[in-house]
Amino acid sequence: MTRTFPLHVLLLPVALALLAGCARTIPTPEPTATPSPAAASVAVAAATPAASDTPTATPSPTATATASPVPTTATVTATDTPTLEPSATATPTAPAAFAVIVRNPVNLRDGPGEGFDVVGQVISGQRYPVLARNASGTWWQIEVDGLAGWVFSDLV
Repeated sequence: MTRTFPLHVLLLPVALALLAGCARTIPTPEPTATPSPAAASVAVAAATPAASDTPTATPSPTATATASPVPTTATVTATDTPTLEPSATATPTAPAAFAVIVRNPVNLRDGPGEGFDVVGQVISGQRYPVLARNASGTWWQIEVDGLAGWVFSDLV
C-alpha cells in the first residue's frame, strides 16, 4: 500500500518561511563610544616624553570606551496662531495725502461701499485729509470736521 504525502504539509513551512522573511524590522542605532575625561588625560600624559638619563619602556595605558546611551526627549508645544481674516478695514496711507472733491454733492458713507449708510455730504472744491483706502483702492476714507467717512475714488 502506497501512502501519498499531503501537499499542504510541504507548502505550509515554505509559506511561513517566506512570511517571516518579509517581516519589517527596525534596526536600533548603535551607541557611539565617548572616551571619559580621565582616559583622555592619561593618553595625553603618555604621549609627552619625559626627560631621563636612561631610556626605559613605559607601558602605555589602554583606554576602555564605554557606551552610554544619550536619552532623547521630544518636546512638542502646541500654540494657537491667529489667522488674519480679510475685512473692510482701511489700508493706512501717508498723512500728507489730501482728497479734493470734484463733484457736487458727494455722499460721505459709513464704510467702503454703496451698501453703507450715508453719514454726511461734502461739496466740490473742498480739500480733505485722506486717512485710508480700501484694499482695491476704489474707496477713500477722509476726515471731515473730525468725522471719518468714505467717498468713492472716482469722485475725488
